[in-house]
Amino acid sequence: CSVPSTWGPPRERSEQAIVDEVTGLLDLGVHRIVLEAPDFLDYRRGHVPQTDPCSPAANLEAIESLLSRLASLPQIAEGNAHLSIENVKACLFTDEVAALIAKYVHGTSPNIGLETGSGSHMRSIGKGGSPEDVVRAVRAARHHGMSPFVYLIYGLPGENEQTAEESIRLMKLLSDAGAERIILYGFQPLPGSAFAAFPPASAKSHLGRRLRRAAEDINRQKKTHYVGRVIRGVAAEPSLTHKGYTMVYPLGEGPIMTVLGGYSPGTVMKVRVVKPLSAGLLLGEVLREDD
Repeated sequence: CSVPSTWGPPRERSEQAIVDEVTGLLDLGVHRIVLEAPDFLDYRRGHVPQTDPCSPAANLEAIESLLSRLASLPQIAEGNAHLSIENVKACLFTDEVAALIAKYVHGTSPNIGLETGSGSHMRSIGKGGSPEDVVRAVRAARHHGMSPFVYLIYGLPGENEQTAEESIRLMKLLSDAGAERIILYGFQPLPGSAFAAFPPASAKSHLGRRLRRAAEDINRQKKTHYVGRVIRGVAAEPSLTHKGYTMVYPLGEGPIMTVLGGYSPGTVMKVRVVKPLSAGLLLGEVLREDD
């Protein structure tokens, strides 16, 4: 949220420039395209840089025009490449927005920023919207077949026992509401931002440990739901933690996996999930394409 203080307001390219770049990437053999921004829903939201995070509303006409063109590209339309979006603000992510995105970007995992589960803490740091907005956005995303991620930050200025407890309670509520994963980052002060002079989060903080433990417990429990599923994935780099294994990223949305054997980056494969190895990694076994 403080990135504009350092780098300036969000910038955007023309629809044609985006379509041309995605087309070129697909022609090079790229399998996953992510439309990334501080907030995807800021796309064409106004003719001048916006200072209100929640008003005006998302520009549905511009978003539909872009997504419809990208979704019709042959590699994406035929299922050989996957299109997804990432960051969105909860206060802009209405049911109408969710329905539109789901129409063109199937099963995506929008990343919804919460930062803190405390409404008063959220207001004190200048975060737009409310915890209730995030719960509503998660439910809307799940209702339309998406697997939303929610991210929080530990070590924020103003964090205390009460705000940490409220964050933990809200993590559990969001998980029950349909959040697929809770992502927890440590606070980092950005140059030029209002919090530039504050210290970064400490990994030794007892509040940080409580928040990380709560997120890890939720994420590990969620990962058990994948056991036995077959997921199409793309081989990437060798595993740094499991010698002789290869990291595999889902072709669509889903968990990161590791499989026994050395596979060339870019190899597309079918993987059956065997078990969770951690809150963020699953063990899989490679299947023959005819299995």
